[in-house]
Amino acid sequence: MNTHRFLGSRPKTVAAAAVLLLGTGTAAAYAATADATAGDEIHACVYTQKGDLRVVSGKNDCKTNESYVSWSKTGPQGEKGDTGEIGATGAQGEKGDTGETGAQGETGPQGEKGDTGETGATGPQGEIGAQGEKGDIGATGATGAAGAQGEKGDAGETGATGPQGETGAQGVQGPQGEKGETGATGAPGADGADGVDGKDAMQVVSTHSRTAGGATVRADCPAGSAATGGGYSSENNNAATASAPVLGADGTTPTGWAVSFGGNANQTKTVWVVCAA
Repeated sequence: MNTHRFLGSRPKTVAAAAVLLLGTGTAAAYAATADATAGDEIHACVYTQKGDLRVVSGKNDCKTNESYVSWSKTGPQGEKGDTGEIGATGAQGEKGDTGETGAQGETGPQGEKGDTGETGATGPQGEIGAQGEKGDIGATGATGAAGAQGEKGDAGETGATGPQGETGAQGVQGPQGEKGETGATGAPGADGADGVDGKDAMQVVSTHSRTAGGATVRADCPAGSAATGGGYSSENNNAATASAPVLGADGTTPTGWAVSFGGNANQTKTVWVVCAA
């Protein structure tokens, strides 16, 4: 007889231990050698004093000093496991053979009348009829609404240049600007032409009075001489806006000196020029 000892175990504890034994080779041997394991349950008797376990056919096989125990061969249903991942798509099966043509069905009953179809396309234009008689002149219709603004026309050609406008009045002199930084020393210039002897130079003075604001005063050298310098003076230090030599007819030889003044009227302005023959 196959036995196993569970010392000091109570029947319920022994039953639980017996279930654990099913997972081992020893319990498997018990099940294999005992006819009493047929069916869904395993029956056994446990010797109360020593804890020995023996497999029997049923409860009636236990002695008075043994306790009856039993357990199911199959454990309780476990919880449902997580859904597994979707497997890869199987390969495309081969195309099946074409089935045989079925027998001709019976003719169905006459269908109901369908809805009226849509209007067909317009037919071709008919020939022009004969000219009718001229009708009476109708009354003049009301004036129509103004048409939409037309698109902007192309730009016209540029017009001819207008005549030169008169010189505007001299503007007010602006404030004195800040002194600029001293520039770098320039390269020495070429030697100038020999000057005339002082005894040959002459000074021509031209005095001009104005009663209106702004004036240009000019002093000219005698014929055959050239201007070598010039200057000016004015009442109340009326500043000049320009002071420069006047070129002669050849466009290169200075023949006089001109100074432009702005501002105050009724003041005497004097310009002079230094000439050399």
